[in-house]
Amino acid sequence: MENVIAHRELVGIDSSNVEFEIHVRIGTPFQKSDHDWRCFVEIAGLHGKVMEVQDIDSFSALRQAIGLAYHFLERHEEAGGKLLWAFNRVGVSTTDDVF
Repeated sequence: MENVIAHRELVGIDSSNVEFEIHVRIGTPFQKSDHDWRCFVEIAGLHGKVMEVQDIDSFSALRQAIGLAYHFLERHEEAGGKLLWAFNRVGVSTTDDVF
């Protein structure tokens, strides 16, 4: 993904105790038309493709992208998975701590 403005590295552990890397990447919001802003988001490791969100301005598009990343991480935890910080391998208390 090009024009990444934010990148967070985590380690995921699935319900079978298998570890895998998670890379959350947020792209720079860009304008498609007057009130149509887009932003790319990638949650590599949990979701296999780059997704595009849209909203009325750059701030809202960025908020939507972060919210989508939050949703995927939260669903991972709800399915019995765990998250660790990649830099020190300490467990993340809740998805809220990631954001």
